[in-house]
Amino acid sequence: MLWLRSLVTGEARPLAGTDGPSFPFWSPDSRSIGFFANERVNRIDVDGGSLQALAPATVGAGGTWSREGVILFTGVPDAPISRVSAAGGETALVPGSDRGKGGNRFPQFLPDGGRYLYYMADTAVRGVYVGTLDGPERRRLFDADAAAVFVPPAQMLFLRAGTLFGQRVDPATLALEGNAGQLAEGVAVDTNGAAAASGSSVGSLVYRTGAGNRLRQLMWVDRSGTQIGEAFTLDSAIPVNPALSPNGRQLAVNRAVAGNADIWVLDLGRRGASTKLTNAPTPDISPVW
Repeated sequence: MLWLRSLVTGEARPLAGTDGPSFPFWSPDSRSIGFFANERVNRIDVDGGSLQALAPATVGAGGTWSREGVILFTGVPDAPISRVSAAGGETALVPGSDRGKGGNRFPQFLPDGGRYLYYMADTAVRGVYVGTLDGPERRRLFDADAAAVFVPPAQMLFLRAGTLFGQRVDPATLALEGNAGQLAEGVAVDTNGAAAASGSSVGSLVYRTGAGNRLRQLMWVDRSGTQIGEAFTLDSAIPVNPALSPNGRQLAVNRAVAGNADIWVLDLGRRGASTKLTNAPTPDISPVW
């Protein structure tokens, strides 16, 4: 569930109806939040508004919301970036999208509303990139271990070897200027390439240290929903989309290891025993027996 916490008072409150969320992002006026849940990108108003599903997103990998009411999102890690209106409607790929190339995670609009940052995790092309809604131009800016965060008016936050750095950029060209300053050590980054850090235009910075991914555990439940056992060991590789074999002895899931989702088969008779089935550099998800 999504929670709102005041940085002034420390008070926190939950947002009803936001079960199982991931990668939340703010609207420009801070009145609404976009997030991924139930294989969709959704929005909810923070002052008690109803939940609205905007577009399919099987395994969301980041979103961003412009002042013009455009939402960019990645529906599956390394899929092309898509756009949809914040009011809902048809989705479309942004210019320059190529399904044959890896990357395209965690888009972030720049203040002009026409350009956006995104991250590519594939080793051969890894780094922070900039694209534009006006055309197919894409440009690599610099290497990093996770998606960068632009902090207005001219600051870039990025992660290398667990250290969070801040460095001034030219707002027009996005070229790094001067020297990078170390801001924090041991900042968490999850297997999809999202750093647990954010900054505001008023100068405040928040970040989290420790493990990047939450542990998940598959459970057996009966038809009433009562837990009757543990199906497998704790897992930090985000096991999702489980498919039980016809004989009930194995479970196929997709797990994200080293930033890429592949299909694994878990042996339910031997806790911890698993076999990796796919090795493609692009995501393999949603197995079916």
